[in-house]
Amino acid sequence: MNKHPKEFFLHCFVPWLRNISISTDNINLFFANLFTHLTNLSDRCQLCSYLCQNSTCPFNDNELCIISKWFDSKEFYFSNDLLNILPEKVAISAKIYSDSLPFAKVLHKVLIKCTENNQMINNEQRLILKQAIIINTTILSDILIDLLD
Repeated sequence: MNKHPKEFFLHCFVPWLRNISISTDNINLFFANLFTHLTNLSDRCQLCSYLCQNSTCPFNDNELCIISKWFDSKEFYFSNDLLNILPEKVAISAKIYSDSLPFAKVLHKVLIKCTENNQMINNEQRLILKQAIIINTTILSDILIDLLD
């Protein structure tokens, strides 16, 4: 896993995350634990980029668990790849996770990072994120809209 991460991600981990149709706390814990055993931070970020690549399909619970785990870590960062594809993946997932606190926390981290550097997202991405926030019904929705404006 740590010796050949790209091959492991593309041929094992990502297909596995996407093809498991059930999501339980035990399965999410297993994936999160496996994710934290990736020793290289750039590998963790790359895995998150792979999970966001298909912007026509929303996150499933397992993918959201991994993305959330990455954003909860103190070492998280956005690669250019991740930042370019994440807003569209968030937008397509917003309706499914409108009342999900982990999803709202992912939105929060994205917005915090983007407000640190206004040049990070373009106007189109800002509009996409705004639409995702408007759909959100969690207790974070007011905070999220304030961060975007």
